[in-house]
Amino acid sequence: MIGLIDCNSFYASCERVFRPDLKGRPIVVLSNNDGCIVAQSAEAKRMGIARGAPYHQNREFLESVNAEVFSSNYALYQDISNRVMDIVRRHVPRLEIYSIDEAFLFFEEDQKREGLERLAASLRSEVERCTGIPVSLGLGRSKTLAKVAERHSKREGGFFLLSPEKEEEILRETPVHSLWGIGRRKADFLGSRGITTALEFRNLEDWWVKKHLTVVTLYTLWELRGRSVISAELAPPPRKEIVSGITARTPLTTLSQMRQAMARHAQSAAAKLAGEKAVCSLISVSMNTNRFKENYSQSYKGLVLSRPLAYPPDIIKAAIDAMEEVFRPGLPYIRTAVNLGGLEPADGLEGDLFCSEEFRVSEERKRRLSLAQQEVVSRFGRMALVSGATGMKSKADLMNRDYLSPRYTTCWEDIPSCL
Repeated sequence: MIGLIDCNSFYASCERVFRPDLKGRPIVVLSNNDGCIVAQSAEAKRMGIARGAPYHQNREFLESVNAEVFSSNYALYQDISNRVMDIVRRHVPRLEIYSIDEAFLFFEEDQKREGLERLAASLRSEVERCTGIPVSLGLGRSKTLAKVAERHSKREGGFFLLSPEKEEEILRETPVHSLWGIGRRKADFLGSRGITTALEFRNLEDWWVKKHLTVVTLYTLWELRGRSVISAELAPPPRKEIVSGITARTPLTTLSQMRQAMARHAQSAAAKLAGEKAVCSLISVSMNTNRFKENYSQSYKGLVLSRPLAYPPDIIKAAIDAMEEVFRPGLPYIRTAVNLGGLEPADGLEGDLFCSEEFRVSEERKRRLSLAQQEVVSRFGRMALVSGATGMKSKADLMNRDYLSPRYTTCWEDIPSCL
């Protein structure tokens, strides 16, 4: 059996953990720069508040229903997610994290139904007791069936075991567009041919699905029949590029401001590059003024590097150098970004036979410094060790976050106190 555990209304639940006064009140969480609604509590969903809706168009309605509004507090959400996953990991033989609020659980093949039900009840209880986050759990013979079971568990008190005997009944009432791996275009295509339920999709011939859709969709079909074929190896391929950018809350008009902004983007992109265990051979920067105002201006500069880079200070310097070639003082830039391209595995690089011994020693020193920085950041957070070129600020400091809650679990100054 494979399980899928999902944190219910995760962002809203994280905010509610430290604000018990919000119990029963609708909660919405906004995107970067407080632009759109990206998460809602169950109460907000029942009121018809749509995900992706612009905040400014819904502000008056949210005020009229006494909804609580929050800016995205990613530091809080990621830390609570880590705590949830640590608890889950202690209960199962194997855990595969799928997203910040979801994970697949793998159980022993010979585990009995009664044992699975007891384990699920214990797991859900411990997660909520230790973190305050309510979770739902669905079990099925494959990942796709576990997804279907988890969706159904919302109506069954938070747990549902989809046994082979119940699969036909549950799939008959499951819309095909809600299946994992079936997007809107595929659902529209299937619907135009009279296929609207998961059961009707499951009963299609393999050759027809492969001919009219994709091989990955065929895997979904097999999974609905109880054949587990979607594994971690089918995850998206390594990135071809890394982009780090932001729309600033106030325009950047001076070279000093722009240097700091580009350093922050480059530092963030370099961290992602390290996570991919890759190097880059291309760096580009872009800067835009407000495209909804007169005299819109856009600046771009790309660099082909003489050698692949992975060391964060080198990437930051290259990004700043590129920016300075096209920066125009006085323009009110609000959108800035750094793009790293030409990615390739770091361990696949061939050495240079003609480089000096001094250069080899320098590169080895940079490699070791990068590993040390990654270790510090993984233990103490992204802002524990940063480049001075950033102005000692993060990208988030450039954004509109008027409704940001405290970082209750990751910042000493924000730790709640009881008096």
